Amino acid sequence: MKKIKFIMGLILILVLTGCNKTELLQLDFSTIESISIDQYNFQETITKSKWAYKEEDINELISYLESLKGNLVEEPELDAPNTIAYGVTLNTVPTEYILFIRDYVVLSNGEYYEIGNQKIEDIFNEIPTSMKTYNLTWITNHRYLSLVDGIWDTTYMVESTNKEEPADKIIWTTDTSMIDTITYKLESKITNNSDLIIEFGSMFELEAVVNGTWYRISSMNEDSYPLEFTSELLRIEPGKSSSYSYGLQYYQPLPIGKYRYVKTITMDDYEYKIYLEFEVHNED
Repeated sequence: MKKIKFIMGLILILVLTGCNKTELLQLDFSTIESISIDQYNFQETITKSKWAYKEEDINELISYLESLKGNLVEEPELDAPNTIAYGVTLNTVPTEYILFIRDYVVLSNGEYYEIGNQKIEDIFNEIPTSMKTYNLTWITNHRYLSLVDGIWDTTYMVESTNKEEPADKIIWTTDTSMIDTITYKLESKITNNSDLIIEFGSMFELEAVVNGTWYRISSMNEDSYPLEFTSELLRIEPGKSSSYSYGLQYYQPLPIGKYRYVKTITMDDYEYKIYLEFEVHNED
């Protein structure tokens, strides 16, 4: 009798657990025109991308995504390195990004849901379209894997490829080396001490130093849409300076630490890098 009660209790727990699972994607799937899937190989630092545009491929993906259910997890177990993850980009308005890693689905808002067995690998392998390969693992939900309890965790971070020395005679300075987390603003000045005109755009990269190594930081805003830059061409004549204001409001939250802006400039048809280091600190 006790054994029967135990089994019935276990069945009840399993049933209740299943009932508590949440439908993950509340989307109008009829508006999706195409879907891309990226396979991230962290061990080999390679990303493979496929684009699903055929109706049968899209329908299979949508059917799988519509069926996704899981339990919200406050503290996912990601301590052990995971060599393969999958990112799905849905071409909707607004664009929706989903990350599949280990037993979890990570939504654009950073929420983790445990779903158990995943079918996404099989779907990726079955898509017959041509595949592109990139020598990096740069993922949309990068911040949610790398910023753990206010500290950068480098397990899934990408090391900076900016190894060049800064351009000679091009000086990028700021009156303060620290930026607080209230205004998110950093005023700076670029001085051209060379004999040539320098040109550059508004785009820059943001990197953080962790244990002496520079890592790339995802440029994602609060709504998890990629940050875009305007396309103007800026010029500084020889012997001249120009002031520029750069903000971090679209990169929040950033933990206390040392960072740098990286900008590519053109001089006499050659490209060079310039760097501006600063620190983030809390306003007391």
